[in-house]
Amino acid sequence: MVRTEGGDGEYTIRILCESASQPELGFFTEANRITRQATGGRSNMVNLRLRPWKDTDEVQISSTLGVVWIARPVSTGGVLSLTLDVVPASFLEDNAPVAMTYDRWTAGERPEGGGTLEFEANCGVRDPEAPSYRRLPDTGGGS
Repeated sequence: MVRTEGGDGEYTIRILCESASQPELGFFTEANRITRQATGGRSNMVNLRLRPWKDTDEVQISSTLGVVWIARPVSTGGVLSLTLDVVPASFLEDNAPVAMTYDRWTAGERPEGGGTLEFEANCGVRDPEAPSYRRLPDTGGGS
């Protein structure tokens, strides 16, 4: 579930998890072509990705709404719920587009904009409508 600040949008999206018991190890939004086929034409309205950040104990969380780097969160029973203030993934600086980078983030150089990203990633329960070839391996947390 992904919610934007102020409750002006709420979406349920399909995610693919690296681990059924630990979403903090990484997940990403299912490809739109697969979602559209399964839903009769509806696309993912929001994209969401959590990935480990290089050789640190941090993760990058990026979405259609913005980007953030945080210390690796901890899930409970394959469910990760977070509320985060994100910044735009790109912005204008001296009339030129600039991507938000980890170095800028850690230096505190954060552009105006962004908003609040609230989500719950449930990797502990397999979507019964997901194709069988997408089944997650059983890692002890249930799948």
